[in-house]
Amino acid sequence: MSWYVLDDDGVPRQVPWEEGARAFEDAERRTVAREELQIDGENVLVSTVFLGVDHNFGTGRPVLFETMVFGGRWDDWQWRYETIEHARTGHDRVVADLRAGTKPDSAG
Repeated sequence: MSWYVLDDDGVPRQVPWEEGARAFEDAERRTVAREELQIDGENVLVSTVFLGVDHNFGTGRPVLFETMVFGGRWDDWQWRYETIEHARTGHDRVVADLRAGTKPDSAG
C-alpha cells in the first residue's frame, strides 16, 4: 500500500507509511471541498477529500481523491480522481447537478 501527503501546493508526494498515517489524522488538511445543501427538504453533504492512500492499488496512476454524497436520493454515491484539480472540478459538477435536480456526474 502506498501512502501520500499533500505539499503546500496540493501536490501529492509518496511517503513512508508512518508519515502518511500521522498526516491522515489531520482531517482539515485532507478536506478539498465541502458543501452542505438542502435538496427536496433533505440535508445533503457533498464532501471531497484527499484519501492519503492510493485507491488504484498500484495499477496505474495513483487515485488519491474522492467526492462523496451523504444524504438524499444520491446518498453514498462516490467518484474518485487522480489530481486535486480533477477533484475540485468533480466536486463543483456534483454540487451543480444536485442543485439543478439532476443525476450527479463528476465527469461532465
